[in-house]
Amino acid sequence: MVVVEQAAPAAQPLSPEIKGFDHSAVTVELKSAGNVHVSIVNLKGAVVANISRENLQPGFHSLEWHSGIVPNGRYIVTVKQNGMVAAKNVILK
Repeated sequence: MVVVEQAAPAAQPLSPEIKGFDHSAVTVELKSAGNVHVSIVNLKGAVVANISRENLQPGFHSLEWHSGIVPNGRYIVTVKQNGMVAAKNVILK
């Protein structure tokens, strides 16, 4: 008798992903439904924008923001959803 054990399927991460960033929107991919909070922070640690949306469904979402007088440069975008956090270094051109 031969017993073959199958590996459990790898769990897909449920954390949100940052897919795009420009002067007018942050595009995120959500793996689950829930409230979303996005922060855009400069390299000195100052928050230049906060974006919050309630009850978003899984999938791609373009969250509007208006950069206004935010200068071009490097920023860190963080997305928080359902206790998960994603962060990405970005360049605003």
